[in-house]
Amino acid sequence: MKKSIKVVLMLFVLILSLAFSVNTSADTGPKPYVDITINGNTDGMYMTLLSNVKRHGPWATVDENKREFTGDLKLINEKFVNYEDKDGFYYQQFIDDITDHKFKWGYYPPDTFKILIYDTINDKFITDDVIYQKAEFGSVYTLTLNENKDALVSESFSVVKNNNIGREILTFFVRLAICLTIELVLALLFGFRKLELVPILIANIVTQVAFNLFLTLYIYFNGFQLLLIIPAYIFFEVIIFASESIANTYFIRLVDNKCDIEAKKTGMIILYTFVANFASLVFGYLILMFFH
Repeated sequence: MKKSIKVVLMLFVLILSLAFSVNTSADTGPKPYVDITINGNTDGMYMTLLSNVKRHGPWATVDENKREFTGDLKLINEKFVNYEDKDGFYYQQFIDDITDHKFKWGYYPPDTFKILIYDTINDKFITDDVIYQKAEFGSVYTLTLNENKDALVSESFSVVKNNNIGREILTFFVRLAICLTIELVLALLFGFRKLELVPILIANIVTQVAFNLFLTLYIYFNGFQLLLIIPAYIFFEVIIFASESIANTYFIRLVDNKCDIEAKKTGMIILYTFVANFASLVFGYLILMFFH
């Protein structure tokens, strides 16, 4: 038993260090993004998203905050600056080379935007003049560019939006499975008997399913926003810890009495519940970071 407690303490220190690491690097975590795949000939093309506001996060128009560009990008930036959108949308000085058929705006993309492409070979702008709304956290699009790039701009490409619900469902099951496994392994390290694992497993299934389902739906509809998710994550884990502490103490004692075995001390049950939930909190968040 003493050896198991040492292992648990070492694991707790490791988890604690991971928690501080995640906390200190939180700003480098995933942010809302717009991801577009472009089918067709994109040689010599650059792309941006025009915003309906002059400033959004760190991005702004030249009048609001001029950014410095060098080399070829300096000339291309001037082209975008001089572009006049018929709906009054603004260029916020973000340019991406789409020669590789990929466009990604991964840090504070505009919520309401229009797609604008500059063809350097033909010195021509291409746009469909459609206004798009960034919905959930990951706004993923597929853009098809027609062969005749001299056609009317309104017919030059089409955009189809892709949903990310599949990824959120996968994240839900992976997070759930790993968190349950961690809590059962910790229960064995704390010396709980097989029969005592039954109430622990039931309590964890109920709380983890409810919590992870809520978290998955929240992220899908509202996006992965660290400043909102981290406090909510911790708040619900505190509620889960309190609920599981009460449930584990009652039902483990009930199992011990019925099986006529030595009852686990309340302090040991609560300590296990705390360590297990702390581990679930950290590893569950790391899984979110990995998938997003």
